[in-house]
Amino acid sequence: MSELTLASEFPTRSRTEWLALVDETLKGADFDKRLVSPTYDGVKIQPLYTGDDARASVVPAGGDTSPWRIAQAIADPDPAAA
Repeated sequence: MSELTLASEFPTRSRTEWLALVDETLKGADFDKRLVSPTYDGVKIQPLYTGDDARASVVPAGGDTSPWRIAQAIADPDPAAA
């Protein structure tokens, strides 16, 4: 599969620059009311996520002291295939 290069045609912008453009486009409208979508259980879905958001949500292996753990069901009985 070839690398997608469409994004390389545009200049890189910071989150601050993006927010300034959004502010200008919203013309004073409330950012959260217009662009943030809450789920039924109250999770706020932002209009933009970056790599920094993904890195902030990763828990280091062995470094987490909370009682929460994430488990994934694997439906294949063969561990090698799973």
